[in-house]
Amino acid sequence: MAVCVTAKSKSERKRIEMTSCCLSFVGCFLVPSLLVLLLLTLPVDSGCVGGHGAVFNFGDSNSDTGAFSAGLGVQLSLPGWIGVARREHPGESINASYLSPYLESLGSDFRGGANFAFSGASTLPPNVPFSLAIQVQQFLRFKSRSMELVAQGTRGLIDSEAFESGLYVFDIGQNALAGAFSRSPSYNHVIRRIPSMNIYEIGGRNFRIHNTGPLGCLPQKLAQPRKDDSSLDENGCLIPYNNASKEFNAKLSTLCDELSLELKNATFVYVDVYAVKYDLIANYREYGELLFFMFLSSTKNLIDTL
Repeated sequence: MAVCVTAKSKSERKRIEMTSCCLSFVGCFLVPSLLVLLLLTLPVDSGCVGGHGAVFNFGDSNSDTGAFSAGLGVQLSLPGWIGVARREHPGESINASYLSPYLESLGSDFRGGANFAFSGASTLPPNVPFSLAIQVQQFLRFKSRSMELVAQGTRGLIDSEAFESGLYVFDIGQNALAGAFSRSPSYNHVIRRIPSMNIYEIGGRNFRIHNTGPLGCLPQKLAQPRKDDSSLDENGCLIPYNNASKEFNAKLSTLCDELSLELKNATFVYVDVYAVKYDLIANYREYGELLFFMFLSSTKNLIDTL
């Protein structure tokens, strides 16, 4: 999930504390709501993408640039990250550099922002490293400490203007969806765990919300033992997992519509990431053989590690 927001320094922490118990949807099933909380409580500047603000990323392995390695002391081969928060995500479109992981103590450059994403992160439970709630707390400390050092005259740090015009990117939720299946493989049981959301009038402006991709097409899920292939669709993806992803996305789309009607002067853009990713899998030959071999290589590497 990605959104362009402007953080108001004076009211940010207070509003988070006051509304942390009000929301109950988005991110994934039984989410503690911090994802929606930040999206809807941080005022938005529609022009921040083209400005000079910093980029702050929150998420899981899809955008981890080294937090897993630094946080757990795991020695990984270069480039040292697990996910894909390279220059094109989330920085290439605004000509930004690589995002340094917040947990990396050596060689980090936070002048252009920071990455709080951690491989395996989820939305629940909120108090377990490195859930979305923990990542948000890390950001609040990062901002507070930056302001203290800037006030003392330290150079090369993010100032208040950069925080206010910053781009805040959220890409998390699929691990919680997968976790719901691991605890109970019943599709109907998982669907019943998707809660509805009470609509609150919170001062948002412009939001870009990405839905979740086809969980049943992930090599990790396809590598799990199964009795037969009756649960696979025509493209080799697991039907129950993808059905759950679709159901989740339907709830998310409805939520966006409700918020658009409920919140005055707010604009919500819902991006169908599921359709894009599934099309790459179903019609991979149209995109060249390189994509197909990259998929095969990643699948083989995953199976070799199991």
